[in-house]
Order: sequence, then structure tokens, then C-alpha cells
Amino acid sequence: MKEVIDSGLAADSRIYQAYKDSIIAEACAWSSDDRQVYKFGAVELAILTSDEAWEGVNNYSVVARLDCGEIEFLFTGDAETEVEEMLTGDIGAEILKVGHHGSASSTSAEFLARVDPEVAIMSVGEGNRYGHPHEETLVRLEELGVERFRTDLEGCIVVETDGRQMAVWATAF
Repeated sequence: MKEVIDSGLAADSRIYQAYKDSIIAEACAWSSDDRQVYKFGAVELAILTSDEAWEGVNNYSVVARLDCGEIEFLFTGDAETEVEEMLTGDIGAEILKVGHHGSASSTSAEFLARVDPEVAIMSVGEGNRYGHPHEETLVRLEELGVERFRTDLEGCIVVETDGRQMAVWATAF
């Protein structure tokens, strides 16, 4: 069964309407994030967010941790520092999808200390008007010795794991 999990925050926009129409057309189950846990054999996907109320739309991002054995992934969407601070439990992960395209409003030093990633992946549009990723974020990652990958410079980033080891590489544009 196909399932879409989002924050439940609706928007009055053409993009949101197209998103909603796609979910309906694909006959997907549609639910809001509510700290669900999904198991796929030995792999576990934990949704770490719920129905919190936020001022900024970016903080409605669904944050999830994928546990593949000895290798974990943390997906943060566009979540900013306020969300990072409210995450509870074990959020450690070898692979971190950096929050909000590496903006200065996410990936705080305290958050990075809790996650302790080996690899950081930044989804960034080339020449974006926001200047993402922000220099502060890049410096924080560099100071911790985190290997960094950026879609604006390297194209598609691929991560492969068997649950014990991992390989990360970029495919050229």
C-alpha cells in the first residue's frame, strides 16, 4: 500500500492542489505525522514529529529517522532550530540530510552534537537566490569533520548500505 505522510498543514496554492490531486490519483493513504513507526524487516522508519503548532511553515516539515542496523539516516526537510531543539530520544545518524538547504536557521551546533553525522547531504539549487547553503552551516560541518555533499555542485547523491557499511557518491549532472 502506498502512503503519504505530511504535517497536515494545507496551503492555498496551485502547487499544494497539484500535490493533493496526485495523492488522490495514486489512491494513496494520506496521514499526518504523529510519531509513527514503520518496520520493513530489519529496517525501521520512525517519524519524529507530530501535530505541533509552528509559526514558520518550514517547521511543519516531517522529520524522520531511518534505522538500517548500524547505519542510520536523519531526514529533516526544511525544519529549523526550533524543531531541532524539540526532538527527543536518539537522533544519532551516520547520514544527515541537512535542514532547510543548509540555511543559517537550521543545523545548529547543539543539533549536530546530538546527531554526530559522518556525512551531510545538502539539497541545494545551483545559484539559488537565498545563498544556501549558508557559510555558518558549512563551517560547523567542516569543524566536525563531516563529509559534505551538495546537489548544486555534485548532482544526485547516492547512498548505499547493507546495514553495516555504507557508500556515498555523487553522480555527475
